[in-house]
Amino acid sequence: MWRGGYRRGPCITRTLATPRACWQRPSYDVAVARDVANAATDVPMGTGDVAYLLGLEALALNVVSAFRDHDVDALVMKGPVTNRWLYGGALTRRFGDIDILVPPASHAAAGAVLTGLHFRNDHARVLGIHRPDYEASWSPTSGVGSIDLHTRIAGIPAARADDAWRRLRADAVDFALHGQVVATLNETARTMLLALHAARSRADSRAQDDLDVGLTTLPEALWRAAAGLALELDAGACFSLGLRRSVRGRALAEFLDFPKTPSLESLLLEREAPQEAKVIAGRMTAHPSGRHSVRSLFTTEATERPPLRTVLAAITHFPGALILVHRLNRQLRRARSEVAA
Repeated sequence: MWRGGYRRGPCITRTLATPRACWQRPSYDVAVARDVANAATDVPMGTGDVAYLLGLEALALNVVSAFRDHDVDALVMKGPVTNRWLYGGALTRRFGDIDILVPPASHAAAGAVLTGLHFRNDHARVLGIHRPDYEASWSPTSGVGSIDLHTRIAGIPAARADDAWRRLRADAVDFALHGQVVATLNETARTMLLALHAARSRADSRAQDDLDVGLTTLPEALWRAAAGLALELDAGACFSLGLRRSVRGRALAEFLDFPKTPSLESLLLEREAPQEAKVIAGRMTAHPSGRHSVRSLFTTEATERPPLRTVLAAITHFPGALILVHRLNRQLRRARSEVAA
């Protein structure tokens, strides 16, 4: 029995007390979220933080309702779900955006819905070499908050994105938000997400805090199930890396006896590699034959051309990033051959 400091805590599902105006208005009326969030500027500190978080929750409900009306399936992740799950519903954990997972095939349709709600794609003007392939940030043209639209969870390979969506959606559970029900990840997937999110960066203190709380309060059986899910979705290396970001997590990773073979993504995360290297590695993994457009790395999705100086700067960073990826690929092949031997 591992004695890393777990204590089984009750999963508190206390319904969040919210202003009635947040849920009695018509669905996907973005003005509701803006009104509640903008009220933060008119109230004292503390109460303003609560109003801001309530506004983000209303924004999440409005967007998910719009997706539902346009037959776009969606799962709400992190944010209000983590607040209620790990922190008992207390509005003590601040979050700045809403993470929503949609099927990879529905990415364009979800973007069209957000455009119709007067959101803009903040990543549309970002060069491909700097743009993550698993999410895009959408902000309202007026008001506060933003939506991080995911087609997969970082740490799960792009090749498994469709499989991951089907698996996560099949096990999804209902979550009460402002008097209405939305779908979210089940506890096993949420636990997996804690480690995968922590793996992304040592500098993200909020992700590290969430992981530490989860390691302290969630039972061993749940972490074992989360590890199994990560391995099933080929995210075991990143899951293990995320655990090892924490002292208690390192003990758990040893206890679970994770395979020692890393993945290319986990090596990049461990080295805190630049975004250019992560994007190149993602392209190489998704297109192992090498048939992908290098030009797309230096263009944007927007109609206007990016500034020349931005393109030139990206081009100068490209060789170093490519060399790093090839070096890590060689290291990965050596590690795999050693394990096989």
